[in-house]
Amino acid sequence: MAIIYKFRNKKSKKPYSDTFISEVDAVKVAEFLKAENPVLPTVILLSMANAIIASTHLQLLLEEHNIVVPETVYDSFENDEVTYLDCKSKTVH
Repeated sequence: MAIIYKFRNKKSKKPYSDTFISEVDAVKVAEFLKAENPVLPTVILLSMANAIIASTHLQLLLEEHNIVVPETVYDSFENDEVTYLDCKSKTVH
């Protein structure tokens, strides 16, 4: 996991998570990933970049709200069974 260095604008009143999500560029993250993994297709690199950005944003939000997620919640996402959201179904479960 990477370390997030926060450079806060002292004049800005909005939380760092808002600044991060508004300024991060998925294409630039994908370009960085492509330099390390040149064989991967662009669509996969963009998806990976968006996943990294979303994960980092979530970590920032949890930190700002002083919320600690129990390990059991993390463990439920790391099982061997892969689940997908089906956009065509009437319910998402």
